[in-house]
Amino acid sequence: MCGRLRCCLVFEYEQYVEAKKKLPKIGKKIGTPYGEGVVKDVRVLRDSVVVNVDGERHEVFRHEYEPLAELAALEKKAAEGCSKHENGGCDCGAHNGKDK
Repeated sequence: MCGRLRCCLVFEYEQYVEAKKKLPKIGKKIGTPYGEGVVKDVRVLRDSVVVNVDGERHEVFRHEYEPLAELAALEKKAAEGCSKHENGGCDCGAHNGKDK
């Protein structure tokens, strides 16, 4: 600690930005223990989001939710397959009946 306020604030801001990247943005649909909901608020310092599920608001912590859009995209990519299967560089999740 250098004792200079501006220096400490810059450090804290960087930590805040990094922590915020790990949480879904406002308006995103996520799966929660209460059902599917839409993010209404992000609470970075608590590592949680406020979600509206069927008209009720719930605070959901990062380890409790599933990012539905990202999971759907991965499932779609896996179902479509990819051109890397033959060359062994595949990371899409589909095995086309072959074990890796």
